[in-house]
Formats: sequence, structure tokens, C-alpha cells
Amino acid sequence: MDTITTPTGTWPVSDLGPVSGGRAYLFGLASRPTWWSVCIVRYAVPNDTSVGERRYALSVSGVETSLSVLNGSMKCIDNGEPIAPSMDRLRTAVSAKRVLPYTSAAFAGWPKSPTLQTNRTDENKIGYVPGRIYGKSGMNNAIAYAITGAGGEYGSSRGFISGDDTVMIAAAFAGNSAVFNEASEQNRIQTLYGLSLPNLAIWSENHNMLRDPQIPLSGDRAYINEGSSSKADSMGDEGEWCAPADYPWLSQISATAGTCYAHGRDEAHLFNHGYAYWLATGDPRAA
Repeated sequence: MDTITTPTGTWPVSDLGPVSGGRAYLFGLASRPTWWSVCIVRYAVPNDTSVGERRYALSVSGVETSLSVLNGSMKCIDNGEPIAPSMDRLRTAVSAKRVLPYTSAAFAGWPKSPTLQTNRTDENKIGYVPGRIYGKSGMNNAIAYAITGAGGEYGSSRGFISGDDTVMIAAAFAGNSAVFNEASEQNRIQTLYGLSLPNLAIWSENHNMLRDPQIPLSGDRAYINEGSSSKADSMGDEGEWCAPADYPWLSQISATAGTCYAHGRDEAHLFNHGYAYWLATGDPRAA
């Protein structure tokens, strides 16, 4: 279909065609011919705030697997991390003014200086599981604590980049490989699960790209995620996910069968996880 060129290489992208309620794509990396990632986008339905998983069976290079995809999202599976995150790339990005520096020097002269460390949820520490939902709720998940409006001034959703991204950048400047490696792992998981949030990746059914909420391409409509308008599709996200009794990952996400959990997101602010990972890897899925 096309190729994406980033600072770390050329990434061919193939259109695998339509699937039930969406479309599938295959990502590759020219410098690593054996690497692959299949991503399925599930189209958003106007005025539908339900949070229901749709399962897709996949066979890639003889590997049988499955993806669960929420409405209005993209879910990816791959055979490993394509590019190892680099502290040098992050430092170069700061020099190029692509992102601000974050270092302990900012606290010089203060009575206390925060410890350079990650802050990972229990679900994030489990790792990325393509076959299940990102977490039982917007408050308890594998991305960060409280990605909902209830998060107030937490590091998720408020600000250009998340607090977790800043730890990754600060670790690069400090040359702290232990914290950097853990932050990189955390950020990769946040990136992949972030794409899977309901009604976050509003994909066009007419073009191989995201829909523009304000200046739609031919055949698309504008859309909003808060309020109402007769001139735009409503793509809000205030629904609940109800845990099935036979869900294989109930214990992983600390969910109770038959209980429904709120998945509202802080839609008044941009999702701000993954930028540091993008700068450190050039992985276009994180862009």
C-alpha cells in the first residue's frame, strides 16, 4: 500500500483488506525482514458508547493467534520489539527541540528532589496481551492509574506528554540504563494498549487513515467526543465493560465476572502516552 520512513528505517505497510466491522493492515521493517505486526482497526459507530470486544482469529507465518478489538480503536500484535529504544535518540530529539529536556537539575536548590523511578500499574507489569482488553476500567488498567477525567492533575492526559514519558527522557539524560529500560518497557505497553482504547482511533471507512474531526476528507463527516452537534458524528466514550463469566483473564485484570466497569476517558485532553517511545524507536505505531 505504502511505506513509512522514520529516523530508524523504512516501514512497508500492506492493506490486508476488510474484516468484520473494520480493516486489517500489515506493518514490516525493511531492515528486519522477519519482523511483522498485524493491526486491526475497528470502525467507530456514531452514538455508540458501548465497550464491547470483538475477537478476530489470525494466522501469520504459521502462527495462530487472536486479537480482541474495542469499538473505534486499533489493536496490534507483533513478533517482538522492532527497534530497541535508544537513549542517544532521545537526547538527539531534545537537541533538535522535538521535546523538552527533563532532568534532576530542574530541582537544584529545592529542599527535596524526587527519585528517578518508574510508576507502573500492576496490569502494566504483566505485559502486553493482545487477546484481552487493556484493563477492567479507565481507573484500573495497563496504561496508567486514572486515564479518566477523575484523574485530575495526574500525569496521564494532562500536559503535552505523560509523567511516564518524562521519566524515560530523564533516565536518558542521567544515563541510568536500569530505569530507562524499565521505562521503555512500560512505554511500549502503554503505546500498544493506548491504540486500543475505545473511540480513540477513529478510522475512516473511505480512506486508509484516521478521520479528521474538523476537516473531514471526502465521504467522511466531522466528529466530536463531547457535547452534541447536528453537523458531526458523536464519538464519545462513556460506556461500561461487563466482565464475561468465561473471560480467561479475569484474574490478570482483577475483574469479577458479571460486574460492569466504567471506561470513560478524559476526552477534553489528548492521550499523551508514547511520545518518548516514538522518539527513542521511530516505531510508526507510536507516532
